[in-house]
Amino acid sequence: TFNNDDYNNFVIEDDLKTVQAEYISGDFSVKSNWDAKAYYLFNNPTTANLNSTLSSNVYNKADKIAELKFLDVSGVRKLFIYYKDGTSENTSVYYDPFTTNLKNILRPIFGNDVDTWF
Repeated sequence: TFNNDDYNNFVIEDDLKTVQAEYISGDFSVKSNWDAKAYYLFNNPTTANLNSTLSSNVYNKADKIAELKFLDVSGVRKLFIYYKDGTSENTSVYYDPFTTNLKNILRPIFGNDVDTWF
């Protein structure tokens, strides 16, 4: 949702109001809402500020099974999944093998710059 419809002259910090997203795969879904307008009001926003403006929940069918929250780990912002049983883990356990393998495939062609791409 944007504050105006002048799409050629957006200033994200001024014009972005909200972001809503939903990902569905079979019985699994992630529903997220981000209050960007509130987030951009913070001077030098922190991870805590981001988490206070973001709601991201994970569902199995209609049952909420987890929340997604950001956490600072050694000075780097990481996305963690917090399960309803009280356990948590870095979401990278699900995607790191893929990105590592993809970087290894691309490195001989494009050099070490691929390490900064994603």
